[in-house]
Amino acid sequence: MFQQDPLRISRGLHKLRVLRTYDGAPEKFWTVFLDSSSDLAGADTGLIIEKVQGKNPFKVLAEYDGNTGGESLKTLHKMIPATMQKCSCKNVTIFSTKTFSVFAVPLIKENCPPTVYVLLKVATIKPEEISAISMALSSIIDVPMQYQRQSEAVRVLQDREKILNVLDLNVLLNSQPHFLSAVMLLCNEIASAYKCTRVSLGWCKGRYIRLKAMSQADSFEKKMEIVQKAEAAMEEAAEQNTEIRIPAEDNDGSLYVRDHESYQRATSTGALLTLPIRHNNDVVGVCLLERTAGEFTDADVQHIRMSIDQVSARIHDLYLNDRWAGAKLADWGRQKVAVLLGFEHTWMKLIALVSAAALIAVMTVPVRYRVDSPMILKTDDITFLAAPFDGYISSVNAKAGESVDKGKVILSLDKKDLILEEAGIQAEFSKTRREEDKFRADVRLAEMRVSQAQSEQLYSRLNIVQLRLSKADVKAPFKGIIIEGDQHERIGSPVKQGEVLFKLGRIEDIRVEAKVSESEIQNIMPGARGQVALTSRPNEFFDITVQRIEPAAVSDQAGNIFQVVCSFNNQVPQWFRPGMTGVSKIEAGKKTLFWVVSHRTFDFLRLKLWW
Repeated sequence: MFQQDPLRISRGLHKLRVLRTYDGAPEKFWTVFLDSSSDLAGADTGLIIEKVQGKNPFKVLAEYDGNTGGESLKTLHKMIPATMQKCSCKNVTIFSTKTFSVFAVPLIKENCPPTVYVLLKVATIKPEEISAISMALSSIIDVPMQYQRQSEAVRVLQDREKILNVLDLNVLLNSQPHFLSAVMLLCNEIASAYKCTRVSLGWCKGRYIRLKAMSQADSFEKKMEIVQKAEAAMEEAAEQNTEIRIPAEDNDGSLYVRDHESYQRATSTGALLTLPIRHNNDVVGVCLLERTAGEFTDADVQHIRMSIDQVSARIHDLYLNDRWAGAKLADWGRQKVAVLLGFEHTWMKLIALVSAAALIAVMTVPVRYRVDSPMILKTDDITFLAAPFDGYISSVNAKAGESVDKGKVILSLDKKDLILEEAGIQAEFSKTRREEDKFRADVRLAEMRVSQAQSEQLYSRLNIVQLRLSKADVKAPFKGIIIEGDQHERIGSPVKQGEVLFKLGRIEDIRVEAKVSESEIQNIMPGARGQVALTSRPNEFFDITVQRIEPAAVSDQAGNIFQVVCSFNNQVPQWFRPGMTGVSKIEAGKKTLFWVVSHRTFDFLRLKLWW
């Protein structure tokens, strides 16, 4: 039997009055708001649901279970999809069953349609009670909007206070005459304003960051491990030129925070914030903030960034003024160069001078010149392995590109017919010898001589068959590489005597044949050294020496070329294969860079324009 408790209703109304001026965290607001709504409606279970984008379209912001053991809450969870699909976005929607009713209350937000709803399960189905509860719940629809307005007002006041703090900090820094006193003041003021346990500031010195000031510390030892770790974290932020916040929940791996995490472990700090100090879009320093309790919020990062940006120019000017005499002298020298070249178009004039000096160097300074040309690996020691007789391929044990040892069986021909023929000839030979012996015993000389001639003929045939059997296995005559020949697909097919099966070559005698253009051949002499790089391994280079230049030119697609034969200075690798191509660079003495770039053009013009 449903019966509303006046004391519970009074407690709910009191909580709602407090919520209308609440400006705390949203999580606590939704919890208290659900409790007060449940008290007002007399609900035993309640949920606050937010519509979101994603695989699960409903997000639970708060739950209320009035001592039901969780069963009623599970029932309400199961009703979420159907209830949210049918509920109104303006008024309270009621879903009644045989034993209870569910009230869906849309919560109004500023300038946007409602996305948050309150679902309350009430143990009543009486129309008059449902109507009374619906009217009561209609009065709380605007409470979240009041909370939103209150929070925005608080944020505006906080922002105003932060801006005033930035202006006060700017005034304080403008009164400081030196760099170190200014950065010390900045560290102390930021630590006080944002409740930091320590604030450190480092300044760029070449490629590194050097710690200059630390809050609540007049001096520190630069060789201390903690100081070095702080400088490493600052350098990490400066290199990436971005703010780094630890813990970094939103870091997707694009930021490197290893040094920050190392510093955090060394100092047992709860939260870190590192901000680069920029001047004219260049990083000139880094500020490192630490907190023991509480993380740095987005608002903190924004306000601190605004404070640093406002004072970065003043700090940079103080740093330039406080430098030692040598650094100031270097700046003075740069200014004098500008005076000599003129203050207008100084960089253009300097570029012109540098270009003139570079042109003189190009025209007069000799550099090493090497002739580039395509090349191919070749070898003269090549053997053709042919079929010893007509037959059929039985097995193949090697293919093109493989290295074989001397005596290795590369291919075998079918021996079955030869073995049968050998057995038949041997049987016939034995028979003829027996007849020869019989005729000799009977002194039948004519028949004996005929049998003797037949035996000799059969013996010759037997030798031929045995010779073929011995040559049925095609073996490598020496250690080398199979250049051509892939007979695996021909197993079982016939071959003719003398048909070339494999092309075998030695890699020990492999050489380089460079195809040098006739316009460059006069720059190459026998004995010149050079290098080659093969297309298969362009990152490896091999030293060569020119042995000879073929006397006759050969026509090629690019024009006439001369074949330059070169030998390798060292032992060639085992992976070298005849036919491999690449690029050769052969030494041609020292030439000026201008000659290297322009000699082909001048040769062409001389050839075309002479008279």
